[in-house]
Amino acid sequence: MDPTAPSASAAGGAGGGGGPAPFLVKTYDMVDDSSTDDIVSWSSNRKSFVVWNPPEFARLLLPTYFKHSNFSSFIRQLNTYGFRKIDPEKWEFANEDFVKDQMHLLKNIHRRKPIHSHSNPPGSLIDPERAGYEEEIEKLSREKASLDANVSRSRQERSAFEAAGGRADTAGRSNGAQAGDFVELLRKGFARPFFRRTYCP
Repeated sequence: MDPTAPSASAAGGAGGGGGPAPFLVKTYDMVDDSSTDDIVSWSSNRKSFVVWNPPEFARLLLPTYFKHSNFSSFIRQLNTYGFRKIDPEKWEFANEDFVKDQMHLLKNIHRRKPIHSHSNPPGSLIDPERAGYEEEIEKLSREKASLDANVSRSRQERSAFEAAGGRADTAGRSNGAQAGDFVELLRKGFARPFFRRTYCP
């Protein structure tokens, strides 16, 4: 099945029949796909899901299911449907009606209207918390860019060092040749009587 197209149950919702939203169906199908469990999967209790590898999730899965690669945007979408981040140490999200093998419950999940951050219920992805997640993502991106720059700079320095070494070697050979020429010139000078009378009285 094309992951970008809603399933039969989602199609009913799109037609106004009260079915689940396409975003929820696509997210469910993505999490439920066992072939990508190393990237995203259900948790052990089957009542939440974990994004184990956010970079690969954004690079491979989001474009396949949602035609974008913005992890922060995906989190914002989860927030609008009432999902909570339940583990501070990992990207684990839950909604009481998002449960493995209980796809029929998705119809109970509804998109929430925008509300001010001070009125968000406990545990929801309120603006400050969401901003923290986005800041963490940006920090990882900056660290990767810095590492790439360091690698590039190291390669340039190595090339410059090797080039400088070649020039130094060439200069050394040139200086040696010049010294040899000077010695030879002195030897020839001493061989001449005028030179000996003038410089060696």
